[in-house]
Amino acid sequence: MAAKSTPQDKEPSPEIAKDQAPEVRKAPDTPATEPQASPPAEANGAPESEPEPETRAYRVTSRSDVLLNGQLYTQGDELLLTDAVARSLLRNRCIEPEDDFK
Repeated sequence: MAAKSTPQDKEPSPEIAKDQAPEVRKAPDTPATEPQASPPAEANGAPESEPEPETRAYRVTSRSDVLLNGQLYTQGDELLLTDAVARSLLRNRCIEPEDDFK
């Protein structure tokens, strides 16, 4: 007499095996807030930091005092300014290039 086959004797179908396969867990991803290490700027061929903008020496004129970055400059005070900052002060004759005083 042939033995009856039981469900344990049969090989599970791929559909059932997929459902019963043990769960594989991946390692947790690093949080997005964690800073990523970047290669040094020199490795990319770029300079480490941008060069400072060129500054020039100016003197405050008698026309007006100059309030700059919370500090008051009065007639004759020397300032070191970039061209972009000095442009409007020069236009209004609040400052003059230091070369004019020599």
